[in-house]
Amino acid sequence: MKMKRLLMKALASITTLMLLLDNSLPVVHAAPETWDISTGNLVISSGGAYAVTGSTTSNTISVNTSDAVTITLDNVSIDVSASSGKTAFDSGGNATLYLIGSNTLKSSTSQPGIRVTDGEQLIVSNALSSGGSLSAGGGAFGAGIGGGYMQNGGAVTISSGAVRANGGDFAAGIGGAYTGNGGAVTITGGTVTATGGVRAAGIGGGVSGSGGDVMISGGSIKASGVRSNIGAGYNGAHDGTLTNGFVPVALTTIADAVAAVDPTEVSYQIPVAGNNPDYSYDYTYTGTGHGGGDTNLYFYLPPAVVPTPTGPTGLTATAASSSQINLTWVDSDITEQGFKIERCTGAGCSNFAQIATVGANVTSYSNTGLTGSTGYSYRVRAYNASGDSNYSNTASAMTQAAPALPAAPTNLAAAVISKSQINLSWTDNAGNETGFRILRCKGSTCTNFTLIATVGANVTSYANTNLTANTTYRYRVYAYNASGNSGYSNVATATTRRR
Repeated sequence: MKMKRLLMKALASITTLMLLLDNSLPVVHAAPETWDISTGNLVISSGGAYAVTGSTTSNTISVNTSDAVTITLDNVSIDVSASSGKTAFDSGGNATLYLIGSNTLKSSTSQPGIRVTDGEQLIVSNALSSGGSLSAGGGAFGAGIGGGYMQNGGAVTISSGAVRANGGDFAAGIGGAYTGNGGAVTITGGTVTATGGVRAAGIGGGVSGSGGDVMISGGSIKASGVRSNIGAGYNGAHDGTLTNGFVPVALTTIADAVAAVDPTEVSYQIPVAGNNPDYSYDYTYTGTGHGGGDTNLYFYLPPAVVPTPTGPTGLTATAASSSQINLTWVDSDITEQGFKIERCTGAGCSNFAQIATVGANVTSYSNTGLTGSTGYSYRVRAYNASGDSNYSNTASAMTQAAPALPAAPTNLAAAVISKSQINLSWTDNAGNETGFRILRCKGSTCTNFTLIATVGANVTSYANTNLTANTTYRYRVYAYNASGNSGYSNVATATTRRR
């Protein structure tokens, strides 16, 4: 009996332990370990770096901290659209999301694919140079990325990757849901497709929400809603701005861009902030209310004006040889696309001509193929899309004197070593050669010599291998340097052995 009671207690303890380990309970995951989402929910309660893999139709990711968190999604699929009240990814207060491979996040009714609400921010980036993608889908009344039912969207920044955000009915692709307003959306790169649900904006407010501030400075963006592409929902009032870039923003029908339900033809002015912070721009557009047909309306913001770069400084010119001068300079700007290098010949010359261009951040150039004992002057300027900078200072240098032609080698001898090798030797009569070039032809009276090898200065021998047995070869050698070639040596002849 006593043994039976002990067994019953042990069984009860094991049962309790199994309940505590049930994978439906939240799991707090410590960085930088990788978490397989198929094994259970992931609840992050402290800042750090996290990685997630795997697929699930029941588990979710939740960030419950305002600390900075980086999460890498590596081919993750979370589809809880058939569940009740589940958000695939709740991003918390300050999350950066890196993408590897193809990732899909789908939430249930009233929930966003990725929750980012008032006071929260999410950054989406591609972890690799290319290839990372994300598809985030909200349930009905939930944004693709942003708020859930009646929630405003938070701050969303997309810098790279292929991002697709699909809002559920009455919710934005990126932004608010139902009565929720759009948050601040910044897109600096990547390919972004944002599609709103019924009567909601692609980027901006839910059906009764206002648009937020949208800044686009790069990337490829397609925003589309059933009624409004960027701005307010069907019943909302446009109170945001679109800033930077040369970006067309299509608003289909007036009634969906602003609070207008009058089916008669009307016109409105919407203030749109341009690239000059001292000015704003009013764009007047005309369309019909929702009772009439759609009219596509485009806002083209002035492209950002980049000032011409500041000119480089500290240009120096140093003769490296009789045919080369090396230039260096100081890069004084960060906006240049490159540098243009100009040169003229002679002391005090002024007829400069461009000889080369180099890329941004390059601060040196080697000018080769010059004439010995000759003076050259140089100047450099930076350039970008807006034009050229001022010139740098002028720097001058004279190339070194060209060396005399080397003396020709003598006493060339050819010694047979085997059926496939002949060794050559000669006398070096020059003290200024760069090296020697060895020529050969086949046959006892041949004259069609061709170059077979080059050796360095002061070398006086060469082994010619891989020859044909019982064959006669003729050789000659000459020295060379920067000024040219010496005369030929005498011709040496040898016949390889038969075997």
